[in-house]
Amino acid sequence: MELRFLGQGFEEVSDNSVGKQLMKYLSEKDYHTFTAFSAFTSVAAIEGLQNLITNAPSNYSSFNFILGINQRGTSKEALEAVLKLQVNSFIFYHNPNLIFHPKIYLFEGNNNSKVIIGSSNLTNNGLFANIESSVLVTIQHGNSNDVAFLNEIKTYYKGIFDRSDPNLKPITQQLIEKLVDNGTIPTEEERKAEFLKNKTKSDKKTKSNIFPSRKSPSIPKEFKRTTSSIVTSKVALSSYTNKTYLYTEASYHFPQGVHIGHILYALKTIKDKSIFGSHLDDKYIRLRGGLDSGDLGGFQRKAKYLLVALMEMEIIEDNRNLSDQSKFKIVLTNKGKTITKMLSPLLDVANLKFKHKSSVIPSWEMVANKNHYISLLKVLINSSSEYLLFWQNLISFPAVIIMHKLLKSSQDKKIFKTDFIYNNFYSFNPTQSFCKTLNIKPGTAENAKHRCPFLLDLLEIGGILEQERRYITLTN
Repeated sequence: MELRFLGQGFEEVSDNSVGKQLMKYLSEKDYHTFTAFSAFTSVAAIEGLQNLITNAPSNYSSFNFILGINQRGTSKEALEAVLKLQVNSFIFYHNPNLIFHPKIYLFEGNNNSKVIIGSSNLTNNGLFANIESSVLVTIQHGNSNDVAFLNEIKTYYKGIFDRSDPNLKPITQQLIEKLVDNGTIPTEEERKAEFLKNKTKSDKKTKSNIFPSRKSPSIPKEFKRTTSSIVTSKVALSSYTNKTYLYTEASYHFPQGVHIGHILYALKTIKDKSIFGSHLDDKYIRLRGGLDSGDLGGFQRKAKYLLVALMEMEIIEDNRNLSDQSKFKIVLTNKGKTITKMLSPLLDVANLKFKHKSSVIPSWEMVANKNHYISLLKVLINSSSEYLLFWQNLISFPAVIIMHKLLKSSQDKKIFKTDFIYNNFYSFNPTQSFCKTLNIKPGTAENAKHRCPFLLDLLEIGGILEQERRYITLTN
């Protein structure tokens, strides 16, 4: 018997993660049966395993999943993803207060078997990113002690292995619907809402001041819900620049002074039909000049920057071809309605309040910083392939496309200083060409410091890059 410790998540690169062992042994010809026990299961992990199971060597004849559903940790959609695999799949459940909690991954072969026993659930984070510990045991069938160990596992869980336990039920669509109806398992939308509600209650100051951030291992591309769909073709840019406008200016195409929290605030305000008396009240909207002086003018300018960013993302109806600005109203486009519905669980729980700095003029400075909103959005957007694909499509407007092209233009480079981006964004040939086509004067490196962060934030949420204080790492 050979024992091997599997640690993951404690360092930035985890070559011994449980997920990587599953990828390895599901691709080998030495085994014929795979059995997984897991307390919690995610859609992403099952989708990641789908290709491995579909393309497994022909010697594999049996795949078995025994899954827990306690604490609403496994969703309706996760169980439906398992059902689509058309393998032997079961739910074990007996008491809401006593959890089915084992994490066992068994590969059985003719000459040897391998079993992983530890803390890793069948979720992407559990398999790759969380700090977890497991033991990989290699069992030689010619060694009686080794075989005795394997038999101990099968004897202890006899009712599961022989399917005789009354609390073990085959996964069917009818069973899934029944469990949803009685509240035992959540839908993905419900699970995300519950997660975001709990996450927003955490004390961010305590976390940042007492416990520093720690870089987690990346999840392999095979387990990512989608690959990058940011449009980078010349056709996409040329089709955009063929649009004609009665009016335009640089701030429409290169949003500035805006961050993700502002976008969420606008969506919630529109969703709740509470524009009157809000930061987007008509008295603050000046889209074609006419700004007041002093602090009020500064506030109006930032309101304008937010609205034109929403127009550029095609979230609200555009005013650039509207000659009579008195007729302009803030109205969601179809795309805007979709993203608002998608983000609804987050909009209902996120802290979207502003700091109170004056009794006369409101402030655009939010109580939470932008990283708070980026973190929440990443969780929500990356929880669903449908959500991620929509987000990547939503942010595929020229400035983001150009930013992505700039980062991709250095084929052998994955890490960039933010100063490099600021210094090169407006001098980059695609930026120059785009500005020339629209008769817009390219900005400076100083302008880029105010305009590029929003583009980078959008790309981070879409899983294209990761940001640290002074560095950007391209991940897709």
